[in-house]
Amino acid sequence: MTRNTEYHFRDGFCIAVRDRRTGDFLRGHLALHGRIEAGIKFFSNGGMAPNVGEPRCGESLYFASHGRDLVTSPLEGVERPPCETVRAYPQARGLGPEPRPARGLGPEPRPARGLGPEPRPACRPGPEPRRSSK
Repeated sequence: MTRNTEYHFRDGFCIAVRDRRTGDFLRGHLALHGRIEAGIKFFSNGGMAPNVGEPRCGESLYFASHGRDLVTSPLEGVERPPCETVRAYPQARGLGPEPRPARGLGPEPRPARGLGPEPRPACRPGPEPRRSSK
């Protein structure tokens, strides 16, 4: 998530974008259905460095989209959304299109690294989740 926006991914593709202020899903966002290509770290001296691995806090997300590339503001957190949020995705409620399959306009999608079912820590330390004693 960035300061203003949450980007939700499945298998390396953006499946939902939500405004953090209003909580509304954004159906026309340029990142929607796009594949994350890399994280980009910007330095104070104007330099930048790409990261083709898992995006990390402080990096911007980079989406290549055949002439309409998108670079987000820096990530403030990377975490798995609660089930209630996933059920509220527009396509899950029948309010938005299903993700489009790739149409051979480039290389085959890379396997997602860290963007799947494994929860990832937020940037800011927080309380440890409670675990059952079973």
